[in-house]
Amino acid sequence: IVGRPQDGFNVFDLQNPPNLIGGATVPTLNSIAMRDTNGLRGTIGLPTSFGAIEANFFAMEQASDSFQVGGLTPQQELDLGGGLILLISPGQFAATSLLENGQVSDSVQLYNRGFEATYKSDVLGGEVNFIADDLIQFGIPGGVEIKPMFGYRYLLVQEELQQAGQFEDITGAVPLLTSLINSSTSNNLFGPSIGTRVEFQHDRFTLGFNPKMTLAANVYRARVRTENFRSAADPTVVTEDRSVFFSPVGELQTYARIRVTDSIWFSVGYQLLYISRITRPHDNVYYNDNGAFPTPPGVVVKPKSTYMRIDGLTLGLEIILP
Repeated sequence: IVGRPQDGFNVFDLQNPPNLIGGATVPTLNSIAMRDTNGLRGTIGLPTSFGAIEANFFAMEQASDSFQVGGLTPQQELDLGGGLILLISPGQFAATSLLENGQVSDSVQLYNRGFEATYKSDVLGGEVNFIADDLIQFGIPGGVEIKPMFGYRYLLVQEELQQAGQFEDITGAVPLLTSLINSSTSNNLFGPSIGTRVEFQHDRFTLGFNPKMTLAANVYRARVRTENFRSAADPTVVTEDRSVFFSPVGELQTYARIRVTDSIWFSVGYQLLYISRITRPHDNVYYNDNGAFPTPPGVVVKPKSTYMRIDGLTLGLEIILP
């Protein structure tokens, strides 16, 4: 019910009438960035009398980023006796906003000693392609070749988002509480590919353009786990969903190969990989509460689909065996 909870809002207790206890913000993932991730790709090719067969495998190092919310403090109160409490200084909280039984509400889960979110992403894959002999060859010095290609691809995308918030009861009645929300996903994509390889060939260099499309099925698993979400008495709650998406994958490669010797070529290029439908951990958490203990927390998995884009520069060395 707050227009932009990430900008801050007042927090009240559950008394009647309610008392102001401080201000809170709901953290966002805006500061998370998955950049500057390195990877390795190996390709082996076998020429035939009617084309070539290529197999390659790639793996990215784990991309990871995190942030912490600072400046959190508990409220400070003075007990005047007779049931009267004087608020000396308001608290500063991070908050998880919640639905109540699936309905929009003003309920929040508060953290006054710390909040941290960590995002991790792992991507790897492999494919086998057959590249036919040139379909069209133009009469340009050096030659321009257009070669059809088809094959089969596999991609694995595994990701995790962990949120950890700490709350201190200023009365000292209960110990410091650490609440955890962990969301993880695993996307297994596989299917046939079709594309075209366009190359301008010269004695000293080759310029290439390689668009490709994979009609992939995505067999995914999405899981959400909470621990001590509202109190130390809350059980660990694990919910999971498994299903299949139709997830076409588009790829674009551009490259330049420079001949060093007759059998060694140096290459530089740009690659863009676009996955149209994938489930990701930050989209899958259903932030809901079904009431106080002993009712289990209602923060569960609710999968959604979104896209993923991976792009970057490639540097390589090609060795041609006699």
